[in-house]
Amino acid sequence: MKKALTLLAFTSVGLTSVCQNKLDDYSLIRNVSQDELKYQFTVLDNDKKGVRKYDPEKTYHWYKTQRVMTTQGGASGDLLHGDYSVSYDNKQLKQKGKFKKGLKTGHWSYWNEEGKLIKTEKWKCGELNGKMVLYDEFGKEISTTYYKKGSLSEQKGPKSLWNRLFSRKGKTDSSSEKQSK
Repeated sequence: MKKALTLLAFTSVGLTSVCQNKLDDYSLIRNVSQDELKYQFTVLDNDKKGVRKYDPEKTYHWYKTQRVMTTQGGASGDLLHGDYSVSYDNKQLKQKGKFKKGLKTGHWSYWNEEGKLIKTEKWKCGELNGKMVLYDEFGKEISTTYYKKGSLSEQKGPKSLWNRLFSRKGKTDSSSEKQSK
Protein backbone atom coordinates (compact mmCIF):
# COMPACT_ATOMS: atom_id res chain seq x y z
CA MET A 1 0.00 0.00 0.00
CA LYS A 2 2.87 2.35 0.85
CA LYS A 3 4.48 1.69 -2.57
CA ALA A 4 1.21 2.45 -4.33
CA LEU A 5 0.80 5.79 -2.52
CA THR A 6 4.40 6.74 -3.29
CA LEU A 7 3.93 5.87 -6.97
CA LEU A 8 0.66 7.86 -7.07
CA ALA A 9 2.36 10.89 -5.48
CA PHE A 10 5.25 10.88 -8.01
CA THR A 11 2.87 10.37 -10.94
CA SER A 12 0.62 13.27 -9.93
CA VAL A 13 3.60 15.60 -9.35
CA GLY A 14 5.06 14.62 -12.75
CA LEU A 15 1.76 15.16 -14.57
CA THR A 16 1.19 18.49 -12.86
CA SER A 17 4.59 19.81 -13.92
CA VAL A 18 4.15 18.55 -17.51
CA CYS A 19 0.65 20.02 -17.88
CA GLN A 20 1.48 23.46 -16.53
CA ASN A 21 2.19 26.08 -19.18
CA LYS A 22 4.70 28.81 -18.60
CA LEU A 23 2.87 31.99 -17.64
CA ASP A 24 3.77 35.11 -19.57
CA ASP A 25 5.01 38.00 -17.49
CA TYR A 26 2.46 40.63 -18.47
CA SER A 27 4.50 43.34 -16.76
CA LEU A 28 6.98 43.08 -19.69
CA ILE A 29 4.34 43.77 -22.38
CA ARG A 30 4.19 47.34 -23.66
CA ASN A 31 1.52 49.12 -25.71
CA VAL A 32 2.61 52.44 -27.19
CA SER A 33 1.08 54.95 -29.61
CA GLN A 34 3.78 56.72 -31.59
CA ASP A 35 3.70 58.63 -34.90
CA GLU A 36 0.07 57.59 -35.65
CA LEU A 37 1.01 53.91 -35.19
CA LYS A 38 0.20 51.43 -32.41
CA TYR A 39 3.05 49.26 -31.10
CA GLN A 40 2.74 46.12 -28.99
CA PHE A 41 5.89 44.35 -27.84
CA THR A 42 7.72 42.80 -24.92
CA VAL A 43 10.96 43.95 -23.36
CA LEU A 44 13.80 41.96 -21.88
CA ASP A 45 13.25 41.02 -18.24
CA ASN A 46 15.78 42.77 -16.01
CA ASP A 47 16.43 39.40 -14.34
CA LYS A 48 17.75 37.99 -17.62
CA LYS A 49 21.21 38.70 -18.90
CA GLY A 50 21.26 41.48 -21.45
CA VAL A 51 23.89 42.27 -24.03
CA ARG A 52 27.43 42.20 -22.63
CA LYS A 53 29.03 43.92 -25.59
CA TYR A 54 27.10 45.67 -28.35
CA ASP A 55 28.14 44.93 -31.93
CA PRO A 56 28.90 48.29 -33.59
CA GLU A 57 27.64 47.00 -36.95
CA LYS A 58 24.19 45.92 -35.72
CA THR A 59 21.04 47.94 -35.08
CA TYR A 60 19.47 47.49 -31.64
CA HIS A 61 15.81 48.21 -30.89
CA TRP A 62 14.86 49.44 -27.43
CA TYR A 63 12.16 51.21 -25.44
CA LYS A 64 12.39 54.24 -23.20
CA THR A 65 9.89 56.90 -22.05
CA GLN A 66 6.99 55.69 -24.22
CA ARG A 67 9.07 55.55 -27.42
CA VAL A 68 10.52 52.71 -29.49
CA MET A 69 14.04 53.62 -30.54
CA THR A 70 16.77 52.14 -32.75
CA THR A 71 20.49 52.72 -32.42
CA GLN A 72 23.47 51.27 -34.25
CA GLY A 73 25.89 49.64 -31.84
CA GLY A 74 24.08 50.26 -28.55
CA ALA A 75 20.94 50.96 -26.52
CA SER A 76 19.89 53.18 -23.65
CA GLY A 77 16.69 51.58 -22.43
CA ASP A 78 14.85 48.26 -22.22
CA LEU A 79 15.80 45.99 -25.13
CA LEU A 80 12.90 44.61 -27.18
CA HIS A 81 12.67 40.86 -26.66
CA GLY A 82 9.91 38.60 -27.99
CA ASP A 83 6.82 39.26 -30.11
CA TYR A 84 6.51 42.63 -31.82
CA SER A 85 3.71 44.14 -33.89
CA VAL A 86 2.87 47.55 -35.29
CA SER A 87 -0.60 48.56 -36.53
CA TYR A 88 -1.87 51.50 -38.54
CA ASP A 89 -4.53 53.83 -37.09
CA ASN A 90 -7.15 51.82 -39.03
CA LYS A 91 -6.11 48.71 -36.98
CA GLN A 92 -4.48 46.97 -40.00
CA LEU A 93 -1.14 45.32 -39.29
CA LYS A 94 1.91 47.20 -40.56
CA GLN A 95 4.65 44.81 -39.41
CA LYS A 96 5.05 41.72 -37.27
CA GLY A 97 8.10 39.81 -36.08
CA LYS A 98 10.29 38.94 -33.10
CA PHE A 99 13.28 40.38 -31.30
CA LYS A 100 15.96 38.68 -29.26
CA LYS A 101 17.93 41.01 -26.99
CA GLY A 102 17.12 44.00 -29.18
CA LEU A 103 17.96 42.36 -32.53
CA LYS A 104 15.49 41.22 -35.20
CA THR A 105 15.20 37.46 -35.47
CA GLY A 106 13.05 34.94 -37.34
CA HIS A 107 10.26 35.65 -39.83
CA TRP A 108 9.11 39.26 -40.37
CA SER A 109 6.11 40.39 -42.42
CA TYR A 110 5.06 43.87 -43.62
CA TRP A 111 1.68 45.09 -44.93
CA ASN A 112 0.30 48.28 -46.50
CA GLU A 113 -2.61 50.26 -44.98
CA GLU A 114 -5.13 48.15 -46.93
CA GLY A 115 -3.78 44.94 -45.40
CA LYS A 116 -1.96 43.68 -48.51
CA LEU A 117 1.30 41.88 -47.87
CA ILE A 118 4.21 43.92 -49.29
CA LYS A 119 7.31 42.14 -47.92
CA THR A 120 8.48 39.11 -45.95
CA GLU A 121 12.00 38.50 -44.73
CA LYS A 122 14.09 36.28 -42.45
CA TRP A 123 16.46 37.61 -39.80
CA LYS A 124 19.07 36.01 -37.56
CA CYS A 125 20.95 37.89 -34.83
CA GLY A 126 20.06 41.27 -36.32
CA GLU A 127 21.11 40.41 -39.88
CA LEU A 128 19.05 39.52 -42.92
CA ASN A 129 19.60 35.80 -43.33
CA GLY A 130 17.49 33.85 -45.78
CA LYS A 131 14.73 34.78 -48.18
CA MET A 132 13.26 38.25 -48.64
CA VAL A 133 10.20 38.48 -50.91
CA LEU A 134 8.63 41.66 -52.29
CA TYR A 135 4.99 41.72 -53.42
CA ASP A 136 3.14 44.11 -55.72
CA GLU A 137 -0.04 46.02 -54.77
CA PHE A 138 -2.12 42.93 -55.62
CA GLY A 139 -0.15 40.61 -53.36
CA LYS A 140 1.72 38.94 -56.25
CA GLU A 141 5.37 38.04 -55.70
CA ILE A 142 7.60 40.30 -57.79
CA SER A 143 11.08 39.71 -56.44
CA THR A 144 12.94 37.21 -54.29
CA THR A 145 16.31 37.98 -52.77
CA TYR A 146 18.45 35.72 -50.62
CA TYR A 147 20.78 36.95 -47.88
CA LYS A 148 23.44 35.20 -45.87
CA LYS A 149 24.68 36.88 -42.69
CA GLY A 150 23.46 40.28 -43.89
CA SER A 151 25.03 40.09 -47.36
CA LEU A 152 23.21 39.69 -50.64
CA SER A 153 23.71 36.18 -51.99
CA GLU A 154 21.17 35.66 -54.83
CA GLN A 155 18.25 37.37 -56.57
CA LYS A 156 15.33 36.01 -58.57
CA GLY A 157 12.43 37.66 -60.30
CA PRO A 158 11.54 39.54 -63.49
CA LYS A 159 13.10 42.75 -62.20
CA SER A 160 15.42 42.15 -59.32
CA LEU A 161 15.11 44.34 -56.26
CA TRP A 162 18.64 45.58 -56.84
CA ASN A 163 17.81 46.85 -60.35
CA ARG A 164 14.53 48.43 -59.27
CA LEU A 165 16.00 50.30 -56.30
CA PHE A 166 19.49 51.16 -57.47
CA SER A 167 19.27 51.82 -61.22
CA ARG A 168 20.89 55.15 -62.06
CA LYS A 169 18.72 58.05 -63.22
CA GLY A 170 19.25 59.01 -66.83
CA LYS A 171 20.23 55.51 -67.88
CA THR A 172 17.83 53.43 -69.90
CA ASP A 173 17.70 49.69 -69.94
CA SER A 174 18.55 47.78 -73.12
CA SER A 175 14.92 47.11 -74.08
CA SER A 176 14.00 50.81 -74.26
CA GLU A 177 17.19 51.54 -76.25
CA LYS A 178 16.24 48.90 -78.82
CA GLN A 179 12.71 50.32 -79.16
CA SER A 180 13.95 53.85 -79.79
CA LYS A 181 16.30 52.77 -82.65
